Parts: sequence; C-alpha cells; structure tokens
Amino acid sequence: MSEADKLNFAGEYRKYDPNGRLIEYVEGSVVTFQGVNYVATKTTVGKNPITKNSGWEKLTSTPTFYCQSEEPEVSMEGDRWFNTDLGILYTRVCDTDGLQWVAT
Repeated sequence: MSEADKLNFAGEYRKYDPNGRLIEYVEGSVVTFQGVNYVATKTTVGKNPITKNSGWEKLTSTPTFYCQSEEPEVSMEGDRWFNTDLGILYTRVCDTDGLQWVAT
C-alpha cells in the first residue's frame, strides 16, 4: 500500500458536523485550512490545524517565510522566520535535538 492510499481527503477543515457534533479526524485525514493543506498525524478532535500540538502537519513542498514578532505556531524544517522585534532571521532545522529555530 502506498502512502497516498493511507490518506483520506476530507476537504475544508470543520470543527463541527451539520448536527453540531465535534468531527473526529483520524491519522491520514487531509484537510484545507486557511488555504493550506494539512494531514492528521494522529486522531484529533476539536483542534484546528494551526493549534500547537494539535496532531496536524502542514503539507507543502516549499519552505514558508514568516515575518512577525512571535515564533510561528506551525512550522516545518526549512521554514524561515524573521523576528521583527529582534531583527534576527531564523531557519527551522531538524537535528539530534529535534526541530528548532537557528539564527542564520
């Protein structure tokens, strides 16, 4: 079975179904939220894809550039963040300590 066979394309992210019940997204569910595609890395209920530790991972082939004062809530390896308060450019790297922002 290929990785694509494990994905469930669920369309636009919704917190509630038409009956007002929270929607459960299982691992492999793919949704679009604010114009970006995300995949569920675990079963998740009631948490949108940009909530920290929500069980969602952004699907993208190109790095994202953030220009803001606070650390981005969602980021992937290779993303860049310019901290507007400090004037420092960071790159998201993955090393033996996991994902972290490194000044470049």
